[in-house]
Amino acid sequence: MRTGLFAVIFVAACSGVATEPANAHISGAVTAGPMCPVMQEGVPCPDQPVASAKILIIDGDGEVVAEVVTDVNGLYSVDLPPGSYQLMPQAAEGLMGTAAPAEVTIAANSTTVVEFSYDTGIR
Repeated sequence: MRTGLFAVIFVAACSGVATEPANAHISGAVTAGPMCPVMQEGVPCPDQPVASAKILIIDGDGEVVAEVVTDVNGLYSVDLPPGSYQLMPQAAEGLMGTAAPAEVTIAANSTTVVEFSYDTGIR
């Protein structure tokens, strides 16, 4: 889960944009479904985590300020300065298209949870 923090520090250091301390947090899960060709009552068929899904984090100026990649459990986490961001999931291998982007505003000393769902194409 430290990958996101490294990405933020690395991107900020390379672009010279580290003006505010990173004291706000975005985390969440990325899943894919449906996993069964036919859903049946009483037969669980939960969505599954998506490992190695990439999410770009774009600030209000349209600049990519971080890139996070989900772990094997489909989880991601990143620390950022407070502000408004667009989270842009990227295409994931073996899944249809991308998950819908999300707009978030994160406050200082808070955690915002944003989850994404990809379509497997199974019908």
